[in-house]
Amino acid sequence: MAKRLLGLDIGPHRTHLVVLDYEKGQLSSVRLLESHAEGLAGQLAELCAALAGDIHFGDRLAAALPARTAYVRHLDFPFQDAKKIAAALPYELSAQVPVAVENCATASLQASTAADGSTLVTAAAVPKNIIDEILDPADAAGIPLHILDLSPFAFFAGLDDQVSDGILVSSNEAETTVSLIKAGR
Repeated sequence: MAKRLLGLDIGPHRTHLVVLDYEKGQLSSVRLLESHAEGLAGQLAELCAALAGDIHFGDRLAAALPARTAYVRHLDFPFQDAKKIAAALPYELSAQVPVAVENCATASLQASTAADGSTLVTAAAVPKNIIDEILDPADAAGIPLHILDLSPFAFFAGLDDQVSDGILVSSNEAETTVSLIKAGR
């Protein structure tokens, strides 16, 4: 069965959609679509029209929020228990970001455990209104976003099989991020 992955790159003045078609587990074609229409809703509608409404049930569509839309913090907890970290995370994060965490979508990655038993966690908070600014136009255009991740964290999932240590530079018209990858993180 053919499989298709779609990636959406949302910029301030244009939006790109890359379509990767797979046949029997092998990449068979790559298409790049671009829209310069006014506003995100117009850009997404134009891209959907370029696909000729050709969004299949099994398609997986992903997009990455720009890094500048999030508050990312490195938090150090004096314990390792995942349940305790999950319970303490909102309180610790709310003390370190300038917005109400209740109005944000949050996510975290456990980075490492130190010899003294403490745990370093990378946590991110994105205001829900920023997420709605992407999800609402996508829904209106009939584009079902399955994955909405945060740049540059979104890129690591696709690279983890190929790069365990290195420097990842991601640059577009809105921002440039430089990330150090160590042991796949």
